[in-house]
Amino acid sequence: MLTTLFLSFDLGECTTHAFGYQATAIFHARSYNVVDKETARGAFAVLAAQIGHLGQQLQRGQPACDLHKAGRVPCDLLDLSRDEEGCQIVQRLVTLLVYISDSCNEAWIKKYDAYVQELEIAAQPADGSECPLLGDLLERHEIRDMNLQHAEEFDRSIEETLSEAKIIGNEQRAKYREIVATHRQAAQKRRKTKQEMRKQKNEDAKKLRFEARVRSRLDKRRQAAERRLEEAKLLVDRELQELERVEMAVENSDNGDISMLFDTSEDIFIEEEEPEYEFEEEFTREIQNLFFGEPLSQSASLCTLPGMDRAEDLTNHAMQKIAFIKKFNEFARSRLMGRVESRFEGLLKYVFSSNLQCEGIQVNCDGLAVIFGRGNVEDIDELLEYATELVSDIEQSCQSYSFSEFYVTIDGRVDKFL
Repeated sequence: MLTTLFLSFDLGECTTHAFGYQATAIFHARSYNVVDKETARGAFAVLAAQIGHLGQQLQRGQPACDLHKAGRVPCDLLDLSRDEEGCQIVQRLVTLLVYISDSCNEAWIKKYDAYVQELEIAAQPADGSECPLLGDLLERHEIRDMNLQHAEEFDRSIEETLSEAKIIGNEQRAKYREIVATHRQAAQKRRKTKQEMRKQKNEDAKKLRFEARVRSRLDKRRQAAERRLEEAKLLVDRELQELERVEMAVENSDNGDISMLFDTSEDIFIEEEEPEYEFEEEFTREIQNLFFGEPLSQSASLCTLPGMDRAEDLTNHAMQKIAFIKKFNEFARSRLMGRVESRFEGLLKYVFSSNLQCEGIQVNCDGLAVIFGRGNVEDIDELLEYATELVSDIEQSCQSYSFSEFYVTIDGRVDKFL
C-alpha cells in the first residue's frame, strides 16, 4: 500500500509528489512476466515520474497541468499493490492518468498518451493470457519467484528498494512543502504590495482632489478681492470727481455764480444701511467653539459627522450663517436666494439623516467648519461649494445612501407635495 506515504489533504485527497519513486520500484519488482520488460519499465518510469512532478502552472502551448487540481487526487488512486501482476499495476496507473488528464492541457495529453499506448502493449502477460482483474492477487510462490529475480537483478531485496524509495520520496515531499511555503509567502507579499499600491493611489488621488479644491477656492477669493478693488477704485474716482465739482461750485459762488450749488449728481448717493441681523447670544457663543476655534486647517483631515441629536441646532446655525452672508452679497439679496435657502435646508436634512443609514461617517473637517462653525467663506457660492463637497464625502463614506435617492423619497423633497 502506498497511500500512507503521501501527504494527505481534506476530503480524502493526497498529493502526487514522490509517487514516481515507490510506484516505479513496485512495477520493476512485478514486471518479470510481461511481454517486453525493458520497454514497459521505461514507459512506466516516464509516466510515474511525470505524475510525481505535477504542479506546473498551465503554459500556453507547453505540456503542463494545473498545480491546484492535477497535483491532488483521491488517495485510493495512488494505491499500488505489491501482490498484483505488472499488467494490473499498469491498469491502475492508466486510471490515475485518466483522472489527472482532466486538469492538463492538450499538449500534455498528446505527449503522454503515446507512452500509455506503448506501456499497455509492452506490459501484457508474457504467456499471452488475459490480464487478471484488479484485486486478483498473485500466488505466494509467484511473488517469491519475482522477489528472487529482483534481488538477483538489483542486488537488493524489494523491501530495501522500497525503503530507499521512501526516503527519496520523503525528501521530495519536504522540498515540495518548502516550495509551497515559498509560493504562499510570495503570493501574500504580492497581495500586500497590491493593497499598498491601491491605498497609496487612493491617497494620492484624494490629495490631488483636495489641492484642486484649495486652488479653486483661493482663485475665487483672489478674483473676488480683485473685483472689490476695482469697485473701490471706481467709487473713489467718482467721489473725487464729485469733490472737484463741489469745490468748483463753492469757488464760483464766491464770484457770484451760485447755479452749480443746486446741481445734483447721480453718481454719488448714500445707500441706506440695512438693519443688522441680530443673532442669538447662544448661537454667537457656540459658533466660536463649534468644531474649530481657529481658522480653516487647509488640510485633508477627516472628522466624524455630528449625530442626529445635534441636527436641529446645527441646521439653525447654518441657516443663520446664510442670513449673515446674505447682507454682503448682491446675489444673496435677489429673489433667487429664497430657492437657494430652501434647497440648502433640504441638503442639511440629507446630511443628518445619513446618520440613520451608516455609523461613523467621515467628512472633511473644513467643510464642517465652514457650514456649521467659524470657517470663513467669501460668498454664498463658496458656501454651497463646501456643502456640495460635504454631500460627496457622505456618499463616499455611506455608499448605500445617495443624495439622489434621498431627494426622490419621502425623506427628501417629495414629502412637500404629498
